Amino acid sequence: MSQFKLVSLQNNPNGLIVLGAEFPNPDGYPPLVANYFIASDKDFTVQRIEYNCGYTMDISWKQINDTWVPTAFSQHAREGFGVDWKIDWEIVNDHVPPEYFDIEKIVSDHSSIPLVSRELGEPILLENVGFDAPIKPSETDRHSGTRYFLITLGLLMIVISLIKMYYDRRKRKSA
Repeated sequence: MSQFKLVSLQNNPNGLIVLGAEFPNPDGYPPLVANYFIASDKDFTVQRIEYNCGYTMDISWKQINDTWVPTAFSQHAREGFGVDWKIDWEIVNDHVPPEYFDIEKIVSDHSSIPLVSRELGEPILLENVGFDAPIKPSETDRHSGTRYFLITLGLLMIVISLIKMYYDRRKRKSA
């Protein structure tokens, strides 16, 4: 993790804490300065980040089960390039019944384990699988490829955004 220098700390009229941080930049370029807008009434969640290179990030939050979770993320540049993501939460810090930790129920005859799915809502027992038996794909496994594809696509978009930020900044400094 790179070191940074705190350059400002203030309250803005909207009730947010504005924290300014300066990050050193390699190759003699001017430092990257970021202003973090933090909501103290929402467990100090970061609502917005503004960079001196023209990029902004906005993050929306929702409280679920006493935990603040991000529900939307938006990153945009002065030039109009940007990405927007929306996050729908199904479960956050859900209560786990104590019987899930009962060893007698986990391994009923010491030669098999329960295969449980939460994909359809409430946990359901799909089947008991023996230790030597191959695990059969369930009906819900067919959707996992799509899920991994979407996660990979999202991560790729983040990497592309960061690369574009880097090259835009270098281009601006060399001009």
